[in-house]
Amino acid sequence: MKKKIIYAAMALAALLGAVVIGLSLKFSPDAVLLASALAADAVYARVFVNSPEEDARHIARAVAQKDAGLCRKVSDRYVHSVMPRQTCYREVVKAVGDPGICTNGEILEYIGEEHCYAILAVATGDESLCERIDGDPDSIRGDCYEALALENNDPRFCLKISGKQEREYCRERCAAKKKYDESPDPRPGFSRPG
Repeated sequence: MKKKIIYAAMALAALLGAVVIGLSLKFSPDAVLLASALAADAVYARVFVNSPEEDARHIARAVAQKDAGLCRKVSDRYVHSVMPRQTCYREVVKAVGDPGICTNGEILEYIGEEHCYAILAVATGDESLCERIDGDPDSIRGDCYEALALENNDPRFCLKISGKQEREYCRERCAAKKKYDESPDPRPGFSRPG
């Protein structure tokens, strides 16, 4: 960490120097500020964002120890459309398997109580967790029942969705998944993951 602090200080000094030189050479202030912002973002990513391997190690440790607090060591920045820290909290929720974790402050901040119950419902197969989801029954609660239906290959969960279109869509997705799961794999020597 000490090297990262030294590197950050040096990078900051270089950035400030570039801004001063750019402005003194009468470059467009907007261009200088944009270039500086892009450079600062690159420095931030290099100094404060873990490598994917580091994040994977931190996530694995948090899941193994069932400790949401360890997710704080995971990058809190979108990388390739994924927020690693949010992924860590989701995986810890699955590992813990207890609805009590859904009131943890960090879980509330990163994934929210409703999504936490939905994640747990799918991980444990406990449909009563979907009932704990407040608000519009066709939003997260409906998604919870649909995820349960798909995970368990059981369209009966779709019947708990109150919106007619959403319920039909859920049933169609279950039927399509079942058809796919039961179809033989056309490639010889390969088997479907399961």
